Amino acid sequence: MLSKDKSLSNSLEIRSVLNSKRRDGLYFNLFYRPSQSFRICVIVSKKVSKSSVKRNYMKRLVKSFCVKEFFCNKNRKDFLDIVILVRKSFTKANRREVVQELINLCKYF
Repeated sequence: MLSKDKSLSNSLEIRSVLNSKRRDGLYFNLFYRPSQSFRICVIVSKKVSKSSVKRNYMKRLVKSFCVKEFFCNKNRKDFLDIVILVRKSFTKANRREVVQELINLCKYF
């Protein structure tokens, strides 16, 4: 679970990150900008999946990846605000493919 200071919740902050640099993948659009600390926001719309259970699963998976990749990695010196927009629905069956795409999108940070 992310604490409040680790997540982007203000709509103005989210909008400013959405207007900055981006990387695209099959399942995700990843928007980022430099910041004073790591903060993330995961957006999954109803167009992706009508079921709230599936949307929350997608959010949990992406947030757990971000915690391992950004917050637990002490070697990182540059901080980012990151907004991850889920474009395509995924399930537990293709979890490895999704995690591999996240790794590929984040390897340049």
